[in-house]
Amino acid sequence: MGCTHRAELRIKGDSASQTGGFVVGVTESIWVLNRTWEGVFGVFLGMNSSDRPARRELLESLRGRWPLAVSALLATLLSAAATAGYAWMVGPLLRNLEGNSGLEIPSTGFAFTSPSVTQIVWILVSLGLLRALSETIRAHLGAKLQLSVVREFRGKVLTHVLRLEPSTLLQWPRGELASRIQVEVHGVRTLLHLGVAQGIRSIVVATALASVALEVDTRLAIPGLVVVPLAVAAIVFLARPARRLQRELFAAESSVISETAEAVDGAAVLRAYGAVRPMRDKINVGAVRSEERGIAAETWSTAAGPLIELAAALGIAMVFAMAWSADGAVDLAATGTVLVALVLMYRPLHGLARALFGWSSGLASLDRLDELLRLPAEPLEEVTVRTEPVASLRVLALSFNYDSRPVVRNATASFRQGELVAVTGPSGAGKSTLLGVLAGVLPASSGQVMIDGVPAVRAQLIGATGWMPQNPALFHDTILRNVAFGAEHPERARVVEMCRRALAHEFIAERPGGYDGVLQEGGTDLSMGQRQRITLARALYCGAPVMLLDEPTSALDDEQEQNVIGVCREHADLGGLVIVATHREDFLRRADRVLELRDGTVIEWERRTADALLH
Repeated sequence: MGCTHRAELRIKGDSASQTGGFVVGVTESIWVLNRTWEGVFGVFLGMNSSDRPARRELLESLRGRWPLAVSALLATLLSAAATAGYAWMVGPLLRNLEGNSGLEIPSTGFAFTSPSVTQIVWILVSLGLLRALSETIRAHLGAKLQLSVVREFRGKVLTHVLRLEPSTLLQWPRGELASRIQVEVHGVRTLLHLGVAQGIRSIVVATALASVALEVDTRLAIPGLVVVPLAVAAIVFLARPARRLQRELFAAESSVISETAEAVDGAAVLRAYGAVRPMRDKINVGAVRSEERGIAAETWSTAAGPLIELAAALGIAMVFAMAWSADGAVDLAATGTVLVALVLMYRPLHGLARALFGWSSGLASLDRLDELLRLPAEPLEEVTVRTEPVASLRVLALSFNYDSRPVVRNATASFRQGELVAVTGPSGAGKSTLLGVLAGVLPASSGQVMIDGVPAVRAQLIGATGWMPQNPALFHDTILRNVAFGAEHPERARVVEMCRRALAHEFIAERPGGYDGVLQEGGTDLSMGQRQRITLARALYCGAPVMLLDEPTSALDDEQEQNVIGVCREHADLGGLVIVATHREDFLRRADRVLELRDGTVIEWERRTADALLH
């Protein structure tokens, strides 16, 4: 077999020269890997612009963990070197077999040392241990890198969503944002695991094995390698529709998750109205759409496997044809080494195919996360809790619009220290909106809110008010932390005191775990009245000088309502300010002033007797 086209860097003679050639081959592999990594990094950098916020945030999370990435890369290189070593040992093994058989097949120029069988066994065992150890380390470091990046990235996405403008949040169906974050962040993890980690590993191992084949016999190796670019090009072509299908699949999945959560939350209502089957059928429509997209995406992605198998069969056949058609004797050791290196190389190419589809799947998730991160969000300002009294709170020409629809129009009102003020008006008049603006949780479309005669920003309003929304917001946590919400170190004695004032202590003490018992999500294991009393205790716990209560007694009986009125009256008498949105007559009778929201504007009722005031 002619060998005139072999590489200049040739392993001939002693084992030292062979080792030097192997090192050169691995060095070439590292160079190729480095170029590949720079290319991948360049792709991210190319997408690191204002219109690709998801890629920018992911890149920032990756940059901060370069020591982990480098360590995982070194472990990958060791594993690749050990795998290449398996192929390298085929030559000495075949030389031993030739010697033991008594055959004298002349070498064609490539010289292997001939260690004993015992030495070969020890070398193979050592390579196996090295590969097992490096693969374990690589898997550990890779998982640590991926999961820490995903955790930080999820936090960035969640922070942005929590800062979305209220009008934007209202446009999303309940649970849709949460399900989208869950599904798309999983897609990003797929990108990191398959698209990046497995992709780099496949490239490293395949490059190392290709280097071994080229170093042993360039002329034999080239036919086996020439089909690889063709297979990769076909895989890249197949990955394009897979990305579109994955995006449609994730969209359908997030919709199914959202609708399923909605159905579970409303299970009792569905049963009461006989709507279980229609709801199930509605969800099933989305599930069928998801199934169709999933089947199509899986079909396109699995098409890569047969392409790799075809490339492998064609490449090996070409090597055999080249070896046996050449003039002269066949160098069994060189041919065997090249064949084994190529066979081992085709396996990581399968991994590369999976990596390309993982990459496409992850990019589809990043595309959908870009849509979220482009939504207008409000700045997250530092809030300092105000403890000194508020002498006056004034609303001046205040307007608020929901999606271009005016809710509060040019409203002006004044509130003073020591007052209990009731705000009333028909449903939808804007009472909750007004309290939300005063609490700093809603941004005014125009106008000002002033504290002690000075215009106040939203962070100052948040720090000066204790807000109780109309729909109590309780979280899957202990009652202690739900009352001391936002406090890093809850004061148990203060929590108990505020719960006593809100008439919540008795039913809390009777629950398993008491204050350390964990509530279900949304506090669904409590009655509405119990939820209201816990959120009232929360508003009291923060100690803010201004209390904003939205329909605080709508689910309470007369005795409990009188207690809430007494709590409000006490807070005002001690120098605080209480503003209550309510329709309840007792609140209107005992308020110092009553304001009515009518057609989005504030009207103060004349001071008359309580009965005349209510009629």
